[in-house]
Amino acid sequence: EFNRMLKFARRSQEKVSLIMVYSVDRFSRSGANAIYIADELRKENIKIFAVTQPSDTFTATGKMQQNMQFIFSEYDNDLRREKCKAGMKEMLLNGYWCTKAPLGYNQITRRKRENTTLSEKQIITVNETGNLIRKAFYWKAKDRLSNTEIIHKLKSLGLVISKQKMPEILANPFYCGILSHSLLEGEVSEGTHEKLISEGIFLKVNDIVQERSSYSQKKE
Repeated sequence: EFNRMLKFARRSQEKVSLIMVYSVDRFSRSGANAIYIADELRKENIKIFAVTQPSDTFTATGKMQQNMQFIFSEYDNDLRREKCKAGMKEMLLNGYWCTKAPLGYNQITRRKRENTTLSEKQIITVNETGNLIRKAFYWKAKDRLSNTEIIHKLKSLGLVISKQKMPEILANPFYCGILSHSLLEGEVSEGTHEKLISEGIFLKVNDIVQERSSYSQKKE
């Protein structure tokens, strides 16, 4: 929509002279990109006007003022992003999953107010789909079924899993209560959510997967 707006502003038969935003950080999240776009629009006599930060950008002073606002807005966004990441990492280290739970789980967020502080707590529990995924792990660990066989058995029970999705499920440590996330930078933590399977079953499944993968490579 943003690109459509720029295209319309540049090519409209009825000349556009002003793009109005609440503040400059609502125009672009990137300071350098915003400065470039504003400069290109200025060449076509189109002004970006921020209601809460008014300035005449057709003057040298006004242009510099708006460019500084773009840069400081990007800096403010970066600070908020860093704080958000730090908060998410702390949650993960404390055993709380901070994004959408994988297939097989219900996820409820409960909010609680203590004095002036509002806290959130996620409750993640296994659902009916999760019970079927549990069967898939046991079929692999105990019966040593192939992924294709597991997919067919799950389909007969009403759960459709693609060939691409099945390996992802079997390799996801979340199902045995372990949290792995890019924010943890290679570390893992023990989750507080309900486990689908034991760590022993998870490791056995992935040993079988690795064993078959190595055999397949040797065969080739």
